[in-house]
Amino acid sequence: MKKALLVLVFSAVLMGYSNDYTDEINKHIETMKEQSEMFAVGNGDYVDFQAAIEDFNNTLEAIDSDDQQLNGYIELQLETNEMRLAAFKSREAESISKSTLKQAQALDIWNQIKND
Repeated sequence: MKKALLVLVFSAVLMGYSNDYTDEINKHIETMKEQSEMFAVGNGDYVDFQAAIEDFNNTLEAIDSDDQQLNGYIELQLETNEMRLAAFKSREAESISKSTLKQAQALDIWNQIKND
């Protein structure tokens, strides 16, 4: 009985950890979506966007995992965030398009991770 209870508690702790970063990443993704939409209609603020990117990057860099898929997502998302930052600063359509494509690729991986 003690062993089963220990396994149950340990599983709950692991699930809680997983949900912590999942929820946090989802919040950042939603913020990035909102920021991108604001730029699309001409109301984007680069300083706010930069702060949001830095906060997202800090969250991603704080995740310590042995999961190769998650680590691949983190690496791609960090790269994407830097591209997005440069693209929105320059406001060049081609750069924004390329960074949007890279963001879509990162989101595909993230959705696979969440659904596994």
